[in-house]
Amino acid sequence: MSYTLSLKIPKREFAVLQRKLDSRRSIKAFDRAVGSGLAKELRPLILKTPRKTGFLRKGWAAGFRRIGTLKYLVQNLTPYAIPVEGGTRPHVIRPRRGKVLAWRGKGKGGRRSKKFIFATIVNHPGTKPVLMLKRSLPGIGRAIVKAIVVTSRKIWKR
Repeated sequence: MSYTLSLKIPKREFAVLQRKLDSRRSIKAFDRAVGSGLAKELRPLILKTPRKTGFLRKGWAAGFRRIGTLKYLVQNLTPYAIPVEGGTRPHVIRPRRGKVLAWRGKGKGGRRSKKFIFATIVNHPGTKPVLMLKRSLPGIGRAIVKAIVVTSRKIWKR
């Protein structure tokens, strides 16, 4: 799952920015600063991510591409990230290999009991969307813009 945050900078201004960065050979410093701005803003996103095993939280990555406009990618490559973010509709679960489904029931205090529950078909009610990334995008966008502005000022003062 990935959302792309595109910062639309007019071509003329983008060309000026790129010339100044190239002439001062500070493109790497600029990229590092913007990357650090992104990394700082990823922390709240990671904390908003549901945690059962921690695999979903570890799947977050951020990066950027420079193709005309600056495109910053924030993505989670975990296979089940999209259903967690967007939720699921009610659906039927059927066994894949065997004839029945089996899982441990709930015991005292919400813990798993030792008794198994068996069923041939389960009507799953669906899941509610978490919207962890969608809610974090405005903050990520602000952090990127701030990193660009601060870094540009530092580079141009040289």
